[in-house]
Amino acid sequence: MSFFSPTILIFCTNFEEKADFTWAEDAWLLFSIPLFSDSLKERERNYKKIYAIDWALANFNSTVWDGHVSRALENMVYIHLRRTCHNVGYYLTRRKRQEVDFLTANSQGHPETAIQVSMDISQPDTLKREMEPLIAAAKYFNTKKNYILTYNQEKTISDNGITVSVLPIRKWLLGKE
Repeated sequence: MSFFSPTILIFCTNFEEKADFTWAEDAWLLFSIPLFSDSLKERERNYKKIYAIDWALANFNSTVWDGHVSRALENMVYIHLRRTCHNVGYYLTRRKRQEVDFLTANSQGHPETAIQVSMDISQPDTLKREMEPLIAAAKYFNTKKNYILTYNQEKTISDNGITVSVLPIRKWLLGKE
């Protein structure tokens, strides 16, 4: 397994893999984010998502790079969240175990923002795939800021009493919400 694979789901199966991964984290090459949960057991039982500080290095060394730029976008969002937020994790919905890419919490651990990252949501099935878990998480945690970050789309969507801002990543990164 390549440890420079961006946004992979990590399952270390032997001591050498764990040691290599720990070394990469200690060197600040890779970062892992856990499932957002109050339960330590649940956090440990679920996979961690991995992001790279240097996307070019990750791409060069990746054995799983599939050409999707959306991985790069998600990695950019994580690096920004790492700099600006106290606590970052991902979330799996209770019913269908659908993933919300990022859930950020304040210093007291209360969720504030739910974020999905998608290259393009112009297809109805893609929009549905991104919205369902985001709405579920927003309802469960009562988050006030809910985003779908895209390459170039911008609009506001209201669904089931939840408002979701669809923004180009460049605007979100610059704080021009």
